[in-house]
Amino acid sequence: MRRWLTIIVVTGLVLGAFTWGYSEWTNRQRLANALESDYQREFYSVLEQVEQLDPLLSKSLVASSSKQQVFYLTEIWSRATASQGALGQLPFLDINLSASRKFLAQMGDYAYSLAKQVAGGREMETEQRKHLQNFSRQVKEYTGTLRETEETMYQKNFRWTSAITRPPTRMARASVDEFQGFVDMEQRFQGLPVLIYDGPFSDHLESQKPKGLKGAKISRQEAEKNAERFANQDLGGSYGTVDTDRINGKIEGYSVALDGKNRPGIVRVDLSTQGGHVLSMLNSRKVERTLLGNQEAEEKAREFLEKRGFKNLVPTYAKSEDHTRIIVFVAREGEVRLYPDQIKVQVALDNGEVVGFDSVPYLIYHHQRNLPEPQISPEEAVGKLRPEIQVKEKRLALIPLSGGKEILTYELLGNYEREDYLIYINALTGAEENIFKLIKTAEGQLSI
Repeated sequence: MRRWLTIIVVTGLVLGAFTWGYSEWTNRQRLANALESDYQREFYSVLEQVEQLDPLLSKSLVASSSKQQVFYLTEIWSRATASQGALGQLPFLDINLSASRKFLAQMGDYAYSLAKQVAGGREMETEQRKHLQNFSRQVKEYTGTLRETEETMYQKNFRWTSAITRPPTRMARASVDEFQGFVDMEQRFQGLPVLIYDGPFSDHLESQKPKGLKGAKISRQEAEKNAERFANQDLGGSYGTVDTDRINGKIEGYSVALDGKNRPGIVRVDLSTQGGHVLSMLNSRKVERTLLGNQEAEEKAREFLEKRGFKNLVPTYAKSEDHTRIIVFVAREGEVRLYPDQIKVQVALDNGEVVGFDSVPYLIYHHQRNLPEPQISPEEAVGKLRPEIQVKEKRLALIPLSGGKEILTYELLGNYEREDYLIYINALTGAEENIFKLIKTAEGQLSI
């Protein structure tokens, strides 16, 4: 009898261990497939955007009208920004691609600064055209390298998730094989001449450090605890760490993947090494219906921020997208809106859960400022506008300018010919600094 009892107990333990092991394996496979899909999408986004940059650069040099030049230059800026963001999402553990990301950021911002110059009535100078020609040559080389890398990955049935879980020696071998093109281009970009211009990615501004990062450096274990604490404040502690990677860039840190019992979707939280600040959070679960209104979504976003210590923020712009509401908050000092210090919150409209969070601009720019006193009154600022513009709102706002500068302005919401505009008047000099046209869509309000 005792023998049969022992057999039953052992069998139960074996079956229990097998069930637990199979469950763990299934969860890891689900995580791996979700991550692989994300990484593949980001790689092909880089490839697609970079491929389009070369013809756009060529067209900007061939175009003779300022209207066409501005169009092509702003398209270059848009695609370079998109490719830089996608490249930053790829899991290069042993390869530092900071020079590649800087190249894309600098090219996009340089094109944007030229677009503003041309739109303001100044033609491109010979030296500026030479810079665009050099960008075009580098982009041709980069496109070819990405195509070769794609072919190598296809032939070897490459999976990103397999590469990042290899032992160090095999990972290094993978870097030589599949990623050699990225390594070669990184070295090439590092050797490019210094580019000095009036823009945020100019070489003379690269040494500036994020102003909002405070605290000592944290370990991987501390990053995982911070990520779990951040994600679980509203969810009863159901999320736990299943994977952690290092991230490089202007803000170095950790990327922590979280999974929860009986909860759909993987949650990825990125944190800074210095201070353990949460840079971003993204929940991969699908949101398939809309049950909440925009005001309810805004309240959910505000509660989410306040629980995590973000005080004195005001919502500015918002849009609806795929049954979610994306709301942009900015810091406020007294009555002054600080537009560089932004946080984005994405709220699921099925149950009010926050599924997206991005505080990178806030952490880069937020600091204690000594704001100057306005030298003109709100009424004087309104007087700088054309008389046919009807002003509906006016407030003080700090806005960013090229070259890392900030300026105190009056933000004036005006209406002209039944269309709304935001006009920014320098609160010190009365000069007109910027104008945005507001367009109402089904998703929300856009500014162009």
